[in-house]
Amino acid sequence: GVGLFSFVALVILTTVTLSHLNVEELWERYYPQRPATRRDEKLRVCLGCHFTGYPDQRGRCPRCHIPLRLRRRHSLQKCWAALLASIVLLLPANLLPISIIYLNGGRQEDTILSGIMSLASSNIAVAGIVFIASILVPFTKVIVMFTLLLSIHFKCQQGLRTRILLLRM
Repeated sequence: GVGLFSFVALVILTTVTLSHLNVEELWERYYPQRPATRRDEKLRVCLGCHFTGYPDQRGRCPRCHIPLRLRRRHSLQKCWAALLASIVLLLPANLLPISIIYLNGGRQEDTILSGIMSLASSNIAVAGIVFIASILVPFTKVIVMFTLLLSIHFKCQQGLRTRILLLRM
C-alpha cells in the first residue's frame, strides 16, 4: 500500500534528481577551487570529488576532506587478483556447455564455440558478432591486462603511449 507507493516515488525522484544533477557544477558553485596549471609532484587527484590539486596541511582534499594518496591502496594486488579470477573463470565459461537439449531421446550439449559454429552455417554476421563479444573481447582484455601488469611490475619506461591506449581499450 503506502510503503510501495513511497518506494516508487522515492525511486522516481532519485532518478530525476540524478539525471539533472551535475556534481562538478555543484562543487564549483559552493566550493570553488582553482585547478592546478603546472605539473608538480605534489598534485593529487581526489577519488571522492575528482578534484586535481594540492592536499591541505593534513593531507586531505580541500573540498571533501578525503585523504589524498598517490595511488589507490593495494591497486596492483587487486588487479592481479581480478586477472587471476578472470582467467580461472574464463576457461570453464568457454569449455562447459551453455545449453543441454534432449532431442528425440538424445542429449545434445552446446558450448559457446559450438554454438558459434552452428550459427556460422546459417548466418555468418551474427556468428561473427557472437564470436567477437563472447570469445575475442574477453581473451583480448585478459592479454592486455596481463601485459599492462607485467610492464608495471618490471617498471618498463618505453611504450608509455601504447600502454595508455591499451588501458583505455
